Amino acid sequence: MDKRTMRNYMNLVNALELTHEQEKDAALIHRHTSTLHRIDENSCNGHPMIKTEMRDGKMYRFEVENEKWRARDEKKEASLEKRIREICAKHGWQVEFQGDPRGWRTNLTINGRDASLLANY
Repeated sequence: MDKRTMRNYMNLVNALELTHEQEKDAALIHRHTSTLHRIDENSCNGHPMIKTEMRDGKMYRFEVENEKWRARDEKKEASLEKRIREICAKHGWQVEFQGDPRGWRTNLTINGRDASLLANY
């Protein structure tokens, strides 16, 4: 995180007047959001697995979709979204999920203020 982003993050934390427990939960949401972002990138790029075949004495290598990896990512995505919803429900925060890896994965609203920077910094 660069200096400017850190300053904006700290200003937001101070403006929202978060307790220590809420700050810890916001950091946990950020960690889960980073994993969700990586899962979204994987789903866009596919889950490649190199497959090698021998035909007529020649070796051919090509990529195929790794179904186990894809299924594991789908299960993890559902689990992380559920965890984030539980954390937000505990504090009365609103959360909205996006699926596009080019933008912010989790939009967070705390006390009517956009706090997405906490989840996506």
